Amino acid sequence: MSIDFSLLIQIQGLDKRILVLRRRLESIPVEINVRESKLLLLRAELDDAESARKTAIAHASAVDTEVSSRDLRIKKLEKSILEMTVPSAVEVARNEIENLYNLNNKDQEEALDSLEQADHLAEKVKNIRENLSQQQKDFESFQVVAERDSESFQSELDNVLKQHQVVLKKINSAVVLVYQSLVDKYPGEVVACMNSDTCAGCGTRLVPNDCMRVEAMKSSFRCPSCGRFLVSQDFWSAQN
Repeated sequence: MSIDFSLLIQIQGLDKRILVLRRRLESIPVEINVRESKLLLLRAELDDAESARKTAIAHASAVDTEVSSRDLRIKKLEKSILEMTVPSAVEVARNEIENLYNLNNKDQEEALDSLEQADHLAEKVKNIRENLSQQQKDFESFQVVAERDSESFQSELDNVLKQHQVVLKKINSAVVLVYQSLVDKYPGEVVACMNSDTCAGCGTRLVPNDCMRVEAMKSSFRCPSCGRFLVSQDFWSAQN
């Protein structure tokens, strides 16, 4: 089977470039999705922090209202004690006043804790907003670059695919069939050189007669183990 090894190596180089370009094109929407997901997580974190802050403030307000209500009750009890003549009734009123004071002290501490938590959350909200704003700007800048890169990669890929078709037509059709049968198994690595007496693709050691055939390069020779096309080291170096 006659073969132009330089064309075979050329088509392999184009295949490698096609793989690279396609991977880059595929990676762009993936990267966009990753960045969008990060923005969504930040927005969700911001919403949670703002909601928690509002809840803390509302709780502190509700507790203050309850404390104020108890204060009114305490004042009424203190006033009524002055008018009471029955000692047992006075004792009951004083016990209620003491319980109300204890409840108010506890609730006032709880309200302060809620307000402190609200202040902490306010700082957290501020930091998240600043981070989100910067991330949004970065994302918008990335989108511009990604769109430009995508157009550039696609344009180059179209050109390389055209070159690929031109070169493919110059290669023996029988060789093309064998080559294409190996492309999926060894993408971009269908052709390999012989290092000393070893296939550079799989590491299989060749017998002397096979080494002579590879060095002569008068016909195609494929590694008996992996099936790759083999060329001499000198030829490989000159082509690459």
